[in-house]
Amino acid sequence: LLLMDTQGGWDHKLTKAQMATVFGMTALLSSKLIFNIQNRIDEDRLDALDYICTFTQTICNELPGEEAPFGSLELLIRDWAYYEDGFGLGECVQQMKEHQQEHMSPEHLQEDAKPRAERLHQLFKAIDCFGLPHPSIKVTKPSYNGEINHIERDFVKLIDVFMDKLCGEDFPRPSAPLGTEITVGNFRQVVMNFAEAFQENADQMAIGLREAFVKVEMMTCKEELSARFKTQMAKIAPETAVVEPHKLKQETARLVEDIKNEFVAKLQPWRLKASEEEMAISEFSRTIEEAAKIRVMQNEQQVEGATMKIVASPVVGCGAYFLFVHQWVLYIVAGVGAYCHAKKWSTRNDTDMCDPAVFQGIADDTKKWGVQRYKDVQAMQVAVQRFNPNEAMDTITKASKQAGAMAAGVAANAGLNIGGAAGSGASSSGGGFCSTAASSSKEA
Repeated sequence: LLLMDTQGGWDHKLTKAQMATVFGMTALLSSKLIFNIQNRIDEDRLDALDYICTFTQTICNELPGEEAPFGSLELLIRDWAYYEDGFGLGECVQQMKEHQQEHMSPEHLQEDAKPRAERLHQLFKAIDCFGLPHPSIKVTKPSYNGEINHIERDFVKLIDVFMDKLCGEDFPRPSAPLGTEITVGNFRQVVMNFAEAFQENADQMAIGLREAFVKVEMMTCKEELSARFKTQMAKIAPETAVVEPHKLKQETARLVEDIKNEFVAKLQPWRLKASEEEMAISEFSRTIEEAAKIRVMQNEQQVEGATMKIVASPVVGCGAYFLFVHQWVLYIVAGVGAYCHAKKWSTRNDTDMCDPAVFQGIADDTKKWGVQRYKDVQAMQVAVQRFNPNEAMDTITKASKQAGAMAAGVAANAGLNIGGAAGSGASSSGGGFCSTAASSSKEA
């Protein structure tokens, strides 16, 4: 019978490769492994346990044997503070069973944590959990000399139950890593084989852990900086606001540069290869630059549209005056608009026009219309401040050309040739032109 008290992990004294070697060899050589955790089962500890055990199993794949590589795992939680006053032994055991299921039973876990629980259950022949309360404050004092009467009675009772459980049932059972029993005769050779396997893969373990750490940290860094970039962009140019374009470009460029510089600074401690660092910076820069470019473009389009609205404002004003004077026309227009909206939402939701979903759709449309008009007012204020007649004419000419190009495209798709039709009309009777147009429209 060999009792091993191994060096604890995560104590900042061992390297990750040393910690993996100590823990992996201990797990392989033990028929019963006690994993000592403080307060409660910790997700971070389970993740580290899963990673190290998976690495150990990878090493063991090169060794003979097909059974689960490890024996029984006992999760011993010290300083457990959740036993209620008056609990009996059965209630304590049940509480710890529920705590174990909460963290290690696949049916109680979220989707991303289920594979880890399944792997651990495959790696160990059995997994159990037991909780010990704090032995007493006096035990933690430097002056404590081992007096039994200073230890809480609940702790003494439960440690006795735990040892009966640990050393009962099929104890002692020979250790059998990978299904091969360890005997007195082959013990030395088994230890040497495992030690050599870990020694050969120590560098790989260190590199693998480092790469995993760097990837996780880099992803976290990107998410944090991207979220901050979006927050600050929302302050500079909220979705419901229109900003002076030149000012927005300057502030956006400054923000993009600050976020990029912060990302570069965070990469420095990780000492990436030059090619990897350049790729990471390029991908992150492209992401935030595209987001900034889209927002600047949207803002510019709002201002250009406002310039057109300013030029067209006399016509719009005359129309509004006409509706104001002839209110019955306004009521008709409003009624037709309301009916069209109700019909649209009733058709979309496959309901009648009195359904609440239709009214909700009309309310959403009205809200969007109000927000857009609010943005139009802001855009027109910006456009008035930077209004230039020549630029306004350029904008109108550009819009006219775009409209002409769209019309020509539609006509071409419909099979119309305006120039040819006009020539035909000039050399023949008007009926010939009308006949050609009607025929083309029918084909379209």
